[in-house]
Amino acid sequence: MAPKRFAMPKPILEGHSIYVAHQMLGFWDKGPVVRDERDGTEVVMLNPNNYADKIRIYERQVQDWFLKPARLLLDHMDFQASFVILSICLSYLEGVEQYRRGEQSTGKTSRSFFSSSFLRVFGEKTLNENQIKDFYKQARCGLFHDGMTRSGVIAYMNLPTPINVVSDGRNLICFQPELLFGCVQADFDKYIKDLRSDPVFFERVPGKCPPSILGKNFYNIYKLPE
Repeated sequence: MAPKRFAMPKPILEGHSIYVAHQMLGFWDKGPVVRDERDGTEVVMLNPNNYADKIRIYERQVQDWFLKPARLLLDHMDFQASFVILSICLSYLEGVEQYRRGEQSTGKTSRSFFSSSFLRVFGEKTLNENQIKDFYKQARCGLFHDGMTRSGVIAYMNLPTPINVVSDGRNLICFQPELLFGCVQADFDKYIKDLRSDPVFFERVPGKCPPSILGKNFYNIYKLPE
């Protein structure tokens, strides 16, 4: 009988084979190991305590479990997928902000993390501070707590910007899913590129923490073995 296999982002559990990312199988062999199955016949073994390998695993998680499926939905379902795209984009904001800061988001800091990430990803010319707070409440909290956006959040395919307020007497917050997703993908690509620019990336020394603040924060908070 083939061994049972599970998929979860983290941690790697002793005694189980677990897909920690798409085509990346985590297991114990005198310690945590990840086998990258994407390279066909070539066996690529990754050390989840190595800075470069951590980046490779994290990139695969976000790209293949979230961003690539979002891209497929946009390509094949277009407008129908608008709110699924919105949900994926909003979950990205707080998630990546934790790695950038090296801190976990809590109930007290969630809105702050969201706002900082929003401004970096979409820019200051979209929503002002009060509008971001409202968007957090209506869109982020609506989707993650109610399973649906609350009042005043609308998908608008002809919007020339990723997100903005359209005033028709109600100040509706409108988003364009294709442009919104494009900003998220660009931010993620830049973040991965910045992480890989740290000199420790090229040294491949397990357990060595990178010197840059961005790299250090990611290294310390992103852990697979527990």
